[in-house]
Parts: sequence; C-alpha cells; structure tokens
Amino acid sequence: MEVASYRVGFGLQPGEFHEVVEQCLRVGTKEEIKSLLDDVDPVIRVLGLICLARLVSPNEFVEFARPLFLDLGTLKYTNGCIVNLSGTVGEIAKALAEGRFFLVPEK
Repeated sequence: MEVASYRVGFGLQPGEFHEVVEQCLRVGTKEEIKSLLDDVDPVIRVLGLICLARLVSPNEFVEFARPLFLDLGTLKYTNGCIVNLSGTVGEIAKALAEGRFFLVPEK
C-alpha cells in the first residue's frame, strides 16, 4: 500500500486501505494495533492510528497518538472525498485527535 486511502472508493467499492483497516479491527487486538505505530512505514503508522481512533475512547486515543504529533513521515492520502492530499503522519495524528479526519465505521 502506498496511499492511505481510507474511504469507500470509485464505484462505492471499499479501497484496499479501507479493507485492511476493517480486517485489522476484526482480528487484531488493541496491543497488536498499537504496535503498528512503531512501524518504519508511515502508511502502516497511519493504519494503526485510524484503527485506534475507531477502537478506543477519544481520551485514550490522544494518549496513543500524542507521541506521533511530531512524526514527519510523509505520505499521500485521501480524507473523505478530498483525494491526493500530501501530509505527514503527525498532521494526520493531530487531525484524528481533533476529530477532523473523516472516519466511517463499517455497517
């Protein structure tokens, strides 16, 4: 995965990243998902952040995300219907902590 595209994709079909998030939430433990925050790949760190944002309380999420607020790992991502954004893991961690990142629970 090169792009963190957490949204339902073209033709209303879930994209690869969205499907991986859902799979992690189904089979991963909180500790396993938290360990993704230490991965060398910024896309995997964002995967962990998005999963944790959906899994734990907002206060607990901030505690997990705070160490990544200054993470300068870069990636391209999609936030809701805004495609081809570029940013850092830190920017996404802050947006998630502040409720400014589009999250859609599986129905």
